[in-house]
Amino acid sequence: NLRAMGASGRASLLSGLQVDEETVRIGSKTYSLRDLVGIKALARGVEVYSCPATSVGCLSGGERAFRRERIAVEAPADVAEDVKATLRAAYPATPRRALVVVNPKGGVGNANRVFQRDVRPVLEAAEVAFEVLVTSRSREATERSRAFAAARFHADRRRTPPKMKPKGSSSPAGAASPQTSPGSGGGAPEPDFDCIVVVGGDGTVWEVVRGLWEGCRETTSTSTTSGAAARQHPTSSSLPGGDVAMRRLDDDDDDMAAKLATIPLCHVPAGSGNALAESIAHAHGDACSAVDAAYAVAKGTVVPLDLVEYELADGRAYPSFLSFEWAMLADVDLGSESLRCLGDLRFHLAAVYRICCLKRYEGTLAYLPFDDDDDDVSTYRSRARL
Repeated sequence: NLRAMGASGRASLLSGLQVDEETVRIGSKTYSLRDLVGIKALARGVEVYSCPATSVGCLSGGERAFRRERIAVEAPADVAEDVKATLRAAYPATPRRALVVVNPKGGVGNANRVFQRDVRPVLEAAEVAFEVLVTSRSREATERSRAFAAARFHADRRRTPPKMKPKGSSSPAGAASPQTSPGSGGGAPEPDFDCIVVVGGDGTVWEVVRGLWEGCRETTSTSTTSGAAARQHPTSSSLPGGDVAMRRLDDDDDDMAAKLATIPLCHVPAGSGNALAESIAHAHGDACSAVDAAYAVAKGTVVPLDLVEYELADGRAYPSFLSFEWAMLADVDLGSESLRCLGDLRFHLAAVYRICCLKRYEGTLAYLPFDDDDDDVSTYRSRARL
């Protein structure tokens, strides 16, 4: 794309700007195109925004840090426009509008500060418009994401699922817009977003995933389980016993999986447990930080994520992106809710307590050996027991 743009064309005619396939030189400063996230024209120069990776050391794991620098150049408006065009050509998947869900109660209660300090500057620099939803109660994120997915795909029933396109403009900065309450606006349709950014822990991400899952089911003509939208909010250890079946969503729900695949989801680590963000960062050799997550949004970086669906004997079903917990692990998780102020230390303390005060858990585990001749997934689903 950069060659097609003619990097040695107009760009070379502007004083103080040189562009090649990997770097952008603005005045006396050279930036890696990979690190550059945005630029703004000023009266006598430009302000350049970048997220370079820091050095790996005792106090740093190579996380990216947001930087802004002012550089004096001639024709700053033209320089800024050419740099923006270069970024758009190099990263065409950068979203234009995002829904940001902030859980102020997550972790040690600093999610709002993490958003304002680490996430918001990067999104604004990359000119990603956003609407902020600061949750005030349980399931609020689920209701909002479900309404968004349902409205989006109800409108798309007669056409193929949408791709990421530039849409809309930013909401008032620093606060939730008037549209952040589910059902507000007298039933007005939900605005379309190119992605959802979750600032919180794994529980907040699960609420959003649950809402998207329910919203996509509402608009999917072939559903394997009825009444998904009315089911109760579960937690890992509150799931009752009984028959449980597990399968990947896209085995039987191709339409639903296709819809979910069109909604990128970003987890900004700001909770007690940030397993999803940690897992994605580890798998791709990146650092796990709020700035790194915001940087991924600015660049439109997307990786596939499998979902698992658990179905109980009473007909209830739940999506999952991490694990299904029972017994001691679930007790450590939910039993440490009152220790949220300690951050991830709560899990260690709860684990030590449970080890010292062991409980007896009774259950039956039945399994089926894999049979190369039997590839009927429904057979395994109906016979598997836990």
